[in-house]
Amino acid sequence: MQTQLVKLTKSRCYVLRCKKNALGQRKTNMAKLTVIIPALNESSHIKTLLDQLLLQKGIDLSIIVSDGGSTDDTENICAKQQIPFVSSPKGRAQQMNHAVKMCQGELLLFLHADSEIIETDFLQRAVSYFQGICETLGDNKVAGHFALRFRRSKKNDGHNLAFRYMEEKTNTNRPDTINGDQGLLIHKTFLRALGGFDESMHFLEDQKISHRIFQQGQWFLLPGLLYTSARRFESAGIHRLYILMSIIMGLYHVDLKEFFQLSPLIYQDQKNSSKLLLTPFFKLIWRINLKYQGIAESLNTWYRVGRYIRSNSWQLFYFFDQVLRPIYQKKIFPLLRFHDSIFYPLTNNPPCNLLTALIAHLWFMWVLFPWFLFVETVFSSKRSSL
Repeated sequence: MQTQLVKLTKSRCYVLRCKKNALGQRKTNMAKLTVIIPALNESSHIKTLLDQLLLQKGIDLSIIVSDGGSTDDTENICAKQQIPFVSSPKGRAQQMNHAVKMCQGELLLFLHADSEIIETDFLQRAVSYFQGICETLGDNKVAGHFALRFRRSKKNDGHNLAFRYMEEKTNTNRPDTINGDQGLLIHKTFLRALGGFDESMHFLEDQKISHRIFQQGQWFLLPGLLYTSARRFESAGIHRLYILMSIIMGLYHVDLKEFFQLSPLIYQDQKNSSKLLLTPFFKLIWRINLKYQGIAESLNTWYRVGRYIRSNSWQLFYFFDQVLRPIYQKKIFPLLRFHDSIFYPLTNNPPCNLLTALIAHLWFMWVLFPWFLFVETVFSSKRSSL
């Protein structure tokens, strides 16, 4: 019944958006939208976003920049644009929660400062679609996000497939594919019901709110493409950062608190490094397994990691669908359909969780760890000799 309702919702919203009937258009024009932008030293990006937001048509728009202690020109840029600039304790979750308290409107859109919007009716179409969903469902326990496109400084760097895979995943609307880069359109009352953004850590607030929305409401893909900077992947190294993101998501889902208590110190030590170093993170995992957990608890942790990875096995099939896209030509995903209809039901059991845990442990701790230990040791030796 729920699946049929979602299909009906998408169908009706599509009709509403395409026909643009007078009632729906009038509601959109009357809608008051507040865009909240958490910022910290974003002077090189935020002006572009603010300029694009001020060009938006057909929407009653308010903008709040919630700053976590910028020391660059971020505040002056906002002042020149006459954009409200509020100071908040550092931390994206705290900054966004602080800004919500100052909002008078009911409809909120959270955007990262390095986001870019191309079309001048981008927000109008998103709000119209969102309102159609709420009207059809009869409540506001929904959230919207956009599909992503990365702004890359180099498009011929050999990473086109990796970036396309990450971009296409933002269209799937599946758990663990929705993050803060994609924006969050939500009613203030629903956000409050969810408890706001989790402030317990300085990161993962987007994943935490995403999971709570899946549990208590529904996610919908909004019309339009949201562009974002690829700077993190380009500076850290796309493969290194993606491996670390995989580790973080796996350990977050098994609630390995020690990793998240100690890993910020590793980040701090790497501030002046030109590339993200993974060896310290692997060493930390070994340290936690041996010193803090012991054998029995470590085995249990790795079993749960295996269960999480197995539950996300669709991503491997989806990746190979992307590899074969030049052959498919169109956006068809036969391998993903095979996974959902055959592979997942066959592997959704404890023995397969255990097998996945064994493979994951061998891959991460006995293949990737030695490899990066060797590469980064050589890299460090070369730097010290210069």
